[in-house]
Amino acid sequence: MMKKTVALIMVAFVIMLSQSAFSMSHTPFSNNVHKSPPTWTFMVYMAADNSLSSATAGDLAEMMSIGSSANLNVVVFYDSTEIGDTAIYYIEKGKKILVDSPGEMDTGKASTLIYFLNFTIHNYPADHYFLDLWDHGNYFGGIALDHGDWLTLNELDYALNYADNLIGKKIDIVGFDACRMGGIEVFYTLQNYADYAIASEKDEPADGWPYDWILERMVNETPENVAKIVVDSYYDWAKKFYSNSGLSVTLAYVNLTKFATFMDIFNEYLADAYQIAYYYAPEILNASIQTENYELSTMKDLYNLMQNFEKIGDYKLSLFANKVMESFTDMIYYKVWDCPNPANGVHAAHAHGMGIYFPTYFYDISYSSTAFAQNTLWDEFLRRVLYSTPIHFPGTANVSFSDGTIWVNYSADVSYGEIYIVNDTSVIYSGILGPEANYSANINYGIYEVYIYGYNENSTVTWVYKERISYLMPVVLKGTVYINGAPVKNAKIKIEIGNETYCVYQNDSSGFSLVLYYPQQINENSTINITVYYEYFRITHTYRVNMFKSNITNATITLIIKDTVFPTYSELAVMLAFIAVGFVIVLYYMWKKKF
Repeated sequence: MMKKTVALIMVAFVIMLSQSAFSMSHTPFSNNVHKSPPTWTFMVYMAADNSLSSATAGDLAEMMSIGSSANLNVVVFYDSTEIGDTAIYYIEKGKKILVDSPGEMDTGKASTLIYFLNFTIHNYPADHYFLDLWDHGNYFGGIALDHGDWLTLNELDYALNYADNLIGKKIDIVGFDACRMGGIEVFYTLQNYADYAIASEKDEPADGWPYDWILERMVNETPENVAKIVVDSYYDWAKKFYSNSGLSVTLAYVNLTKFATFMDIFNEYLADAYQIAYYYAPEILNASIQTENYELSTMKDLYNLMQNFEKIGDYKLSLFANKVMESFTDMIYYKVWDCPNPANGVHAAHAHGMGIYFPTYFYDISYSSTAFAQNTLWDEFLRRVLYSTPIHFPGTANVSFSDGTIWVNYSADVSYGEIYIVNDTSVIYSGILGPEANYSANINYGIYEVYIYGYNENSTVTWVYKERISYLMPVVLKGTVYINGAPVKNAKIKIEIGNETYCVYQNDSSGFSLVLYYPQQINENSTINITVYYEYFRITHTYRVNMFKSNITNATITLIIKDTVFPTYSELAVMLAFIAVGFVIVLYYMWKKKF
C-alpha cells in the first residue's frame, strides 16, 4: 500500500510539473495554439538516449520539411545521449521550436511518457491524436530504451490509461516506429486505449518511417486513412530505396475496435487446441519451426503459424486455425516488401502483419507477466508443447460405411470419448460417448472425416482416431456433337468444371461420355464449359448443371451440341478460289487504269 501511495504522489508531481510547463516554455503557446482545434496532433516520443541517437537528425529534418499547419500540430519529445538534453519541440516548416526543457528524463519510465502526453494534450488539443513511439523495440519486453531501462508493456498500459482519462476518449492511433513491436501481445495491451495500432513484426531500418511523406498526406484525413497512409508510405519508401538490396520490411495497422471480437474467437478455439496439446506436441512444435520468423526467432508470423497448424490434419487444430485466420483478415491491413537481396539475409515471404510468441526450446518466464499471457491459455499451451511428453493411451476403433450410414465402434483406455463427423468444415454429427461405444449416423453424398477424441480424467486428450469416408455418386456426362447436321468423328472435346479439365473424344455417332463423381467433381452449382476442336474449328458452349437437376438424380446428364453450319473443306476451297480470282481482276483494272 505504501508503494502504491508513493507512486501516486510521484505521478501527481509529474503532472503538476507538466501543467506548470506553460510558464517555462521558450515560445509563448498563444502563437502555437489555434483558436479552433486542428484535425490532428502528431506526438513523437523520440527515445534516443541509446545507439539510435544519430538517427534523430534525419527524421527531424523530414518533419521540418513539412511542419505544423492550421490542421496539424507536430510535437516531439526529444531525449538523446547528451546529459540534460531532454526537450519538447514544436515542429514548424524549416525549424523546431523549443517549448519545454524539463531536465534529464528517463524515457523508459511511465512517468516520462505521462509527462509528455499531459503537456501535449493540454497545450496542443486537436480532434484526433497520433502517438508515435520512436526507438528500439524489444517485443513484449517493451520500448523506449534508456540506459538499460525499457518502457514495459505494463508501464505503457499505465501511461495510456492516463491519456485516455485526460482526453476523455481513446487515442486515435498509437504507432511504433521501432523494431519487433508487431506482436499480438502488444496489440492486446493497446486495445483499450487506441482505435488503431501500427507496428512491424520485423526489424526496421534506422531511417524509420518517411515522416515527410506521412505528414504531407495525413492532414484532414480520418484515423483509419491516416493509419493506412503510414503503412502505404513505409512500403512505398522501402520499395523505392530498397529495390535491390537493403532490408525486407513489413508494417501493419490493426483496427483495435475489432480486436476484442478477434480475441473472443481466439480464446474460444484455443481452449480446444489446449486440450490436445499433449497429444500433438511434436507436430505442433514442428509446425512452429516451419513458420516464418524474422530477426527475432521467437516471434512467429501468426497467420503463417495457423496455416501450418492446419496442415497437421486434426479437426480441433484446423478449426482453431481457420477461425483465427477468418477473423484475422477482418481487422488488419498490412504491406510487405520482400527485398530481393536483403542485407541481413532475412526475407518476408510469408509475413501477414502480426506475430505471436512461440519459442522453439526455452520459454521466457517474463512472458507470463504480459496481460496477453495472463488472460489467455497461450502460455499454458506453449508450456504443454515445449515441456510435455506426448501422452498416447491405447485404443482401437473401426469405422465402416454402407447404404448411406456410417458405423463407428471403438474401445479406448479413456474416461470418455467425443466424436465428430465433419463435411468440409461443417460438423454433421457430434456427441459425447463413453470409453467404448457403438455409434451410427446417416449421411448424404459427400466426403467426410470422422474424428474420435479420448479424454482422461483431467479432460486432456490422450487418444485420437480419424478416418476418411468418401460417399460419392458416379455421374455420367454424355453428349453428341453435331456440325452441319451430322455427328462429327474425330472431334476432341475439352470439358472444364471449376478448376478441373478433362479431355474426351467423339470417334463416331455414339458421341462422348465422361464419368464424374457427385458432389466432389460435379454438383448442382457447377458450370460446364465444353470446347469442341474439329479440323480448323473451335467452338465453346457453357452449361449450368442446375439445368439438369433431375438428370443428376438419375446419375446421367445428356447434352446435344448442335453448332452453326460451317463450310466443308471443298466449299471453303471454292470460296477461296472466287476470292483469289476477284483479287486478280481488281489488280488488273488498277494496272490498266494507271497506264
